[in-house]
Amino acid sequence: MSDINLVTLKPRLQKYKGYTMDHAEAYRNLRTNLEFSSFNQELKVIALTSASKEEAKSTTASNLAVVMANADEHVLLIDCDFRIPSLHRIFKLSNSVGLSTALLDFESKDFDIFTHMQLIKHKEIKNKLYVMPSGPNVPNPSEVLSSKRFFAIIKYLRPYFDRIIIDSPPVLPVSETVPIGLQADGVLFCVKSNQTNKEHAKEAVERLQRANVNVIGSVVTMLKKPSSGYYNNYYGRADRTDKKKKQKGRLFER
Repeated sequence: MSDINLVTLKPRLQKYKGYTMDHAEAYRNLRTNLEFSSFNQELKVIALTSASKEEAKSTTASNLAVVMANADEHVLLIDCDFRIPSLHRIFKLSNSVGLSTALLDFESKDFDIFTHMQLIKHKEIKNKLYVMPSGPNVPNPSEVLSSKRFFAIIKYLRPYFDRIIIDSPPVLPVSETVPIGLQADGVLFCVKSNQTNKEHAKEAVERLQRANVNVIGSVVTMLKKPSSGYYNNYYGRADRTDKKKKQKGRLFER
């Protein structure tokens, strides 16, 4: 699995205008911010979403899971985007088993959750990172991800892992992001640099908040390069939850 194309799995140091910078540092900063945020509330299950498709939420979720697995002993990354799954392609995995097969087999007599996920073995990952792909297509993603069985399987997974990262569908095109968000302890909202429509982002965040989904912060994705010679977290950031009420209106005015 050495050919996985994620910046957090690449050689760390590169040169930029005479400065040495680390492309993965932003994700480690994001992990640190989340760890500080968890002082006020549990953030074991974190979902990532965006307003629309192609805003790099899956790439962000994957890189975040990698840096989490270098800090926590057991991390699980789940692909809940049944309509456009991508984690199996990012990690070069089979999609023959995954979330959909786990949901089908759940509560069966010989159920083993680990047969529905795959362990990622890579020299840059210190601990155990498991990926649960979406699995074979389901005809009704909204109903499946709003079901009691999905809620039960997320609850079932919690004791097995130190951190669970969920790659969720985008908010505006589909309805299943809200029930996924309600099963998470917090949701990170991805915004594509210079391309996400501000009104669309505002509408998406407000839709989540109206449903009482805990939006803990935002991550700016796909910035081309640092804005100055000093490399300063140019992939994104997470807002601190200790100022939760202020955060919700900070990026997107109501």
